Amino acid sequence: MSTLRAQIRRALPRPLRRWAGRWHYLRTVRAFSADRWPEAEGVRRLIRPGDTVADIGANIGYISRLLAEWVGIGGTVLAFEPVPENAEALAWNMRRLGLSQVESRALALSDHEGE
Repeated sequence: MSTLRAQIRRALPRPLRRWAGRWHYLRTVRAFSADRWPEAEGVRRLIRPGDTVADIGANIGYISRLLAEWVGIGGTVLAFEPVPENAEALAWNMRRLGLSQVESRALALSDHEGE
């Protein structure tokens, strides 16, 4: 981030920074395409319309959006994100994009207990 942009961002009140960040993340997720994800072609071949798939460590929803397109309206994407701020952005992005087939969960998945 440029120094000027960083200074402007720090000068904004927290609620305004949060609002601007939400819209930035939404635009970024909306614009994300499969050609930016190296594994997309292989994963796409495994998914059929109506499938249920998991996005573990979903961040703000880049991959969840792609998976939602691939499973279609009859499928389900279970999106798991443990970082509270990212989980909130993920849920908000999926609602704003109208991706009702994405079920976001604010939790981590692991093979052992811990934090």
